[in-house]
Amino acid sequence: MARFFSTVSSLAVCAMRAPPYSAGMNSLLKKTIMPMASFAIGARLAGMATMNVSLPDPLKAFVEAQVSEGGYGTSSEFVRELIRREQSRLQLRGLVVDGMASGPGSDVDEAYFERLRERIHVSDDGAV
Repeated sequence: MARFFSTVSSLAVCAMRAPPYSAGMNSLLKKTIMPMASFAIGARLAGMATMNVSLPDPLKAFVEAQVSEGGYGTSSEFVRELIRREQSRLQLRGLVVDGMASGPGSDVDEAYFERLRERIHVSDDGAV
């Protein structure tokens, strides 16, 4: 599907740069290729916003190295992954803060671990 979008988009770009065609070819371009190209470009970018980020040269080199070595297709993929990680980290931090604010917890001693082992053992046996 991505190859289709790329091919249609490329056809549209070539058609726009080419010299005028016959009436039949212009009709084909207007009725077929250009609407497909518009759809293809819109489908590729649906739900995506563009953001430009200025980076000093060392950070740019780092991002480029991560893209080439880390299996990312583009620098945008790498940045999106960093943002997702930060979102997860903030969510986890919020849960920890909520847990700390919820009052005193259980004492973590040998009896605590024995109760955990018992719960695991009971659930492994299928008994409730």
